[in-house]
Amino acid sequence: MKLIINAKDISRLRPETREDLFSTLFNEHFEVGVVVEGDPEYDWEEVEELSVSQIRKFASGCSDKTLAGLRVFAEHGPVIDAKLLKSAEITSYSNFQAGLTKRVRTITGNKKAFFLTWDEWDEYDGDGVGHYAVPFKTHSSLRQYFDMD
Repeated sequence: MKLIINAKDISRLRPETREDLFSTLFNEHFEVGVVVEGDPEYDWEEVEELSVSQIRKFASGCSDKTLAGLRVFAEHGPVIDAKLLKSAEITSYSNFQAGLTKRVRTITGNKKAFFLTWDEWDEYDGDGVGHYAVPFKTHSSLRQYFDMD
């Protein structure tokens, strides 16, 4: 039996399934964008889990560039290497992050809410760019919003 799977197919799999697939195929453990909510490397406090209807409302007030950034999360998340945002022409991570934070607080009414969390970027050599993560529910809602599921 032959199985052909491309990057788009792989991106549709849950992170745990991706990790299992790579581990089975290559007989080695691979960590493929997997982070468990509650992982101590990420601060999950006040990170909102957004439903599809909340994502629709959220997206209705976003610029095209921000929507392109959200699509990056949908395609590659729930954890992404922040450098992937360059494909969405996002060059200022802090501005992108601040815009998402402001928007999620408006949508949820929670003045302390966050759209995403991040790891410790100071630990990365060279450019000092790390990872962003969104909750699994938010990731699933983004995939549905962008008709990926």
